[in-house]
Amino acid sequence: RSGQPSPPSPSPPLRVRAGAGAAIPRGDLVTDGVVQLLGRVDLVQSAYSEVRPITARSMPPIKALLMLDERSGRSLACLLRPVGDGTLRGDVEDPGDGPSPIDVGVAVRLRDDQWPESAQMLMIGRVVRVDRSPDQPLRKVVIVRPQRDLRQATEVVIRVPEAVATASEGAP
Repeated sequence: RSGQPSPPSPSPPLRVRAGAGAAIPRGDLVTDGVVQLLGRVDLVQSAYSEVRPITARSMPPIKALLMLDERSGRSLACLLRPVGDGTLRGDVEDPGDGPSPIDVGVAVRLRDDQWPESAQMLMIGRVVRVDRSPDQPLRKVVIVRPQRDLRQATEVVIRVPEAVATASEGAP
């Protein structure tokens, strides 16, 4: 059927060359660099692990903050759902105090109790598009894209909880 766009393909897991032999437990937090949230370890084998990116369609919704003013901490909460094309989408209530402060380029950070404390305020990405919600006129819809294409990550950081890291180093 020509002329109809094909649905976005699901984000495949990323394979990392560290596994059970490196004391990598399932559920560990994975970042690209120091502040860009990449995803979570989903599967651990002896020599490798698979990471499910935050942009994978199978990832549950993520609670986040749109950082309207990082100096003052002024922010708006939103719930982001992966779209499956490398972006996340979420509804945001416009505060209605003048021109909308939600704009392209606004940083979006994680603020979700379903993620470890060490993950809070990590960068999810930046707003790349702002639309009106078709269902609710007082809401905006934001499209968020990670700063780097997570499928192109060549090096990642797996954040092992301190207790696991200490035990794997042979501490009592």
